[in-house]
Parts: sequence; structure tokens; C-alpha cells
Amino acid sequence: MNTVTDKIGEEYKQWSNYNKIFISAPTGSGKTYFILNVLLPFACSQNRKILFLVNRKILKLQLEKEISNFPFEIAKNITIETYQTLEKKYCEIKSDIRKETINIAGNTGLQYYENHDYVVCDECHYFLTDSNYNTSTGVSFRWIQEMFAHKIRIFMSATIDEIEDIINKNDKKMEH
Repeated sequence: MNTVTDKIGEEYKQWSNYNKIFISAPTGSGKTYFILNVLLPFACSQNRKILFLVNRKILKLQLEKEISNFPFEIAKNITIETYQTLEKKYCEIKSDIRKETINIAGNTGLQYYENHDYVVCDECHYFLTDSNYNTSTGVSFRWIQEMFAHKIRIFMSATIDEIEDIINKNDKKMEH
């Protein structure tokens, strides 16, 4: 069985800003391995940072534990966060704006993420599947699409077809 790393080969070295990458592969085929063991060291060598978004706290903790074994020079170039954390921060910002208490300098708590060159949306089907009971999935989807439109966006899932169409349609809307 070919792994994700085998299929991508050296192509990732040619990815540039505005690129949108879809990685559709079954569980256990090496999607996360590729990000952590191939793309991350490359990004580090290019002085670039990765924001790795996941849909569950347990997955975030698992990835953070794995990253803790990496050399600091590599580990410092990746931030692992949950979609729900972004959604909460975004909603708090909106509340502060309504109350007019937002920091005048514009430090909203989300600016930190702007310095990342890649955003990896793991289990990106989250935007659809969790929307039945989490009405904030649209918040993180929109924020990622707007904040990282000019960066490298990587969407990963074993079931990517439906969300890939939505992402592409959304990008076309944003172009107009």
C-alpha cells in the first residue's frame, strides 16, 4: 500500500501561497505522519510555521505528546489547536466588539495565528458532520478560509468529497 508520503513525493516543496491541497486517504495511510515527519521539518528549514487544526481534544493531546519528542528547533514551528478553541475565541471577540471592549491595538487573541504559513485542517469533514449539533463549525470554516486564503491550506480527511466541493465553491465566491 502506498502511503501519503509516497503519493505526494517531493511535490510539497513546490507548494506556494494561495495553494489549496486536498489529502484524501484512509485512516492509517500516513496523513498525519506526512505532516509531522515530512512537511514540518521542511517548513522548519524554510523558517515557516504550521497551524495544525484538529476536531477533538484527545487528538490534540496525542499530537502534542508526539511533538514533545521532537527537537525544539522543529517543534517550535508547529501549533496544534482545536477548531472549537478557535470558534470560542472568535465568538468572544464578537462579544467584545459588541461591548466595545476590544483592545484598540487590534489584539483579538487570533492574531497569533496569522504568522503561520500553512494551515492543516485535519478531519476537515468536521465542518459538515459536526454542524448538526455544533452551530459554530461555520465560524471556524469561515475564519480559516478568510485568514489563510493567501497561505497554504491543507485539508485532510478519509471522507473529503463533499467538503472539497464546499471549499472550492466558497473559494469561488470569495474571488468575486
